[in-house]
Amino acid sequence: MIQTQAQLGDFLNLIKDETELAIDTEFKWVSTYFPQFCLLQIATKNAAECIDILALEDLKPLFDKLYQPNVLWIAHAARNDIEVLFLHSKRLPEKVFDTQIAVDLLKNLRPEDSNFGSSDFLEFQRPLHRNRMHRAAP
Repeated sequence: MIQTQAQLGDFLNLIKDETELAIDTEFKWVSTYFPQFCLLQIATKNAAECIDILALEDLKPLFDKLYQPNVLWIAHAARNDIEVLFLHSKRLPEKVFDTQIAVDLLKNLRPEDSNFGSSDFLEFQRPLHRNRMHRAAP
């Protein structure tokens, strides 16, 4: 858990060359007009850390890393993360991969057949019907 500027500096130095950051924000948004940013989780291929936002005075070094033009954010339901971070940084990320949107896109690619993915191609009569082939390669 990062709770000091020195710890934040060490972590940012550790991930300085990373261009793919999995991020997740934790915030309280009850009885307020705006979310209260509490915690930021960042993971890379080689490191993972939780950053206690409320314990830090200077978030500029963190924001400088997050908003580098070559950095890709990987997040689930990224809209909330983007909004919370924007309220504190007044910046938007250059690149975002939202896993929630990706899942929805993948769902739209597969047939509506509820048995998709569990077909027994050994049992199908030969030659294979075009509909069966579509299940294998949509």
